[in-house]
Amino acid sequence: MSRIKRKGSKSNSGAPSWGTNLKYVKCDTCDNQVRASATAVKIICPSCVNKLVDPPSVSLPDPKPNMPKGWRNRKQYVHLDGSVYEYGVENIDLFGTIQPKPPKIVKPKPKQSLSKLPVAERSEARTRLLNELKFLRTELQRAANKTDQKKITNKITKVTKQLSTIKN
Repeated sequence: MSRIKRKGSKSNSGAPSWGTNLKYVKCDTCDNQVRASATAVKIICPSCVNKLVDPPSVSLPDPKPNMPKGWRNRKQYVHLDGSVYEYGVENIDLFGTIQPKPPKIVKPKPKQSLSKLPVAERSEARTRLLNELKFLRTELQRAANKTDQKKITNKITKVTKQLSTIKN
């Protein structure tokens, strides 16, 4: 196989590199020798620049408030301490006038895995799902509308996923 030669690369592109046109210039403030371009007349070394300029200020992000999601978008939100917010802005006049609602605690429902069922129940579930799949496929052939077909195909995919979780 022959090698393909490229006409340009990063090393030999048309722009001149910094290494070819360099000279040493004395720093204006501390008389250190600093490498600079050949066209430079006056220069300040990096250590002197650091002495002249303040260090960059790093601002930490504000801590998240102990509020539920979307509290700024609500018409009226009452915090547990009694402060009232209207569209995210605190209304001091209404402090303590409205009673706060306790937060809802939503516990996720545990999914019952079909693969962990006893063998007899697994086989019953498998036959039930296969019968349902057969019924859905016949319904899909009879469906005339695209919307009905989409609904049925979604049901078919759900049933096939359930079937794949069941072990024989």
